[in-house]
Amino acid sequence: MATPTPLTKRLGSKIRKARKGAELTQRDLAHKIGHTGEDAGSYISRVEQGRTQPRLTVLQKLAKVLGVSMGQLLGKA
Repeated sequence: MATPTPLTKRLGSKIRKARKGAELTQRDLAHKIGHTGEDAGSYISRVEQGRTQPRLTVLQKLAKVLGVSMGQLLGKA
């Protein structure tokens, strides 16, 4: 696993906040973006912890499902 960086930690925190605001579990979110299998929830967990940097296509799906813009996920604020 990768070591979290300030960027991946910030991104993960924003995804976690949006996911909780949408009242989704990590597994539910994973399924909604098309990530299935036994490790579906753990993938989102790793993203939220900053240990995995999702690809751009995954970020786009996350933003759409969570009802936020890419700018909101990637922005500094």
